[in-house]
Amino acid sequence: MNVLSVVVIAAIALLAAYVASRMTYAILTNFHTGRQFRKALGGRVKRLRLYRMLERRGIDAQEYLHRHPVVDIERHIRACEGCGETAVCEKALGSRAPQVDLSFCRNDAPLNAIKPVVPVPPAAPERDAADH
Repeated sequence: MNVLSVVVIAAIALLAAYVASRMTYAILTNFHTGRQFRKALGGRVKRLRLYRMLERRGIDAQEYLHRHPVVDIERHIRACEGCGETAVCEKALGSRAPQVDLSFCRNDAPLNAIKPVVPVPPAAPERDAADH
């Protein structure tokens, strides 16, 4: 092996090491940026009734924020922000009843696609002791 071959191989090895380190740095930076973005998105969701609507439907907010496309979450946020049914929403979200009609919500269909609200079946009629 001559000196030129050693220099070329060393240059290629240095270039490969540089590219690998830059790629690692870029990936870690993108990962961190993505986490910060999702955290900020979560803050926006928490400030809206959307957060309570997720809770009411039994949807874990953290899972929702990390598993669903940002474009869908942004659409849900805009729908919630532009909603004119705030009084109805507050009443529904404040209700302790196990079954509440949430069909007024602009996000009803998309959130039902994530986790449908399971209606509580009507109670069976009580039978008298005389029926036995």
